[in-house]
Amino acid sequence: MNLNIKKNTTVLSENEIKKNWISDQVLVSICCIAYNHELYIKNALDGFLNQKTNFPFEILIHDDASTDKTANIISEYQKKYPSIVKPILQKINQHSKGISILRTFNFPRAKGEFIALCEGDDYWIDPNKLQKQIDALKRYPKCSICFHSAFALNREGKKYPINVIDKNETLLDFKDVIFNGGGGMPTASIVFRTSIIETINKFYSIAKPCGVGDSVYQIISSEVGGALYLPFQGSIYRKDAIGSWSEKMNKDKAFAIKTRVGVIDLYIALNNFYDKKYDSYFHTKIGRICLKFITDSYIHPKFNKSLYEKYKEYLNDYSLLYIKILYYLRTIKKNIRRLIYLMR
Repeated sequence: MNLNIKKNTTVLSENEIKKNWISDQVLVSICCIAYNHELYIKNALDGFLNQKTNFPFEILIHDDASTDKTANIISEYQKKYPSIVKPILQKINQHSKGISILRTFNFPRAKGEFIALCEGDDYWIDPNKLQKQIDALKRYPKCSICFHSAFALNREGKKYPINVIDKNETLLDFKDVIFNGGGGMPTASIVFRTSIIETINKFYSIAKPCGVGDSVYQIISSEVGGALYLPFQGSIYRKDAIGSWSEKMNKDKAFAIKTRVGVIDLYIALNNFYDKKYDSYFHTKIGRICLKFITDSYIHPKFNKSLYEKYKEYLNDYSLLYIKILYYLRTIKKNIRRLIYLMR
């Protein structure tokens, strides 16, 4: 597999981008959120502007009061591409107020029939990505979401493929999407029908946001027609990028605990949203998440116990036995270390 990934270096002018558009109606709204992405935002914008399509697209980019030069860079692009790049540049950070940036600022102004997602620290590497995905969704009119595999890029510059499901185009059913969870589809690979936003907003009118919205978009979009996977690597996911969610999860234990509990509660809320129509699927998924979280040594043992008591109804007999054995072994290990210390 070829892992020689080239960053976008040559971007067409606005007129060159638009010359192959066969209508004036925006078909795809690219929704991008940015915060302190000075080192990355050019790659993201170039990846959008390098798309070769026969339909109009718009770039709805939101900067959440960055303290670096992210907003300045976005403004420069807006001047060069005034009818394509449509920014909102905040003066006061909105995320810190608990406001959903996508649902509050980007989704409501989307003119396209489709939404494409990409955060400001990721970027697209296939200039035909959007055209491939829109063509595919038109072949599957009952399907509302499409995604592809990607490359992960760590801070050392090492790259590797992620989310490779099959060599062929594959339609995943609703159960598969629930079981795969938010990590099943790279955010920068997702394209879904704008009509789904109404149901997403309906869900959030009764559910508490947990900070991980991808699972909701994926699951709600997939209920009726499944999720369409395309076998190509079309984007880069920066793993542990400076200031990223993944970096914060690894470094901030309190944030990790809060997020993990939020994810469990999110799946419970989704199960209730569907009136437990898919209870067996959600019950299994919640059990798997709980088992992973409860047995994670990264979390303090006292928290593990409280988590176990709160969510044990979702754990099957095998999971309960595994937890008991694991805790027993950890206790033995702890006592052996203590004994060795006392014998010195």
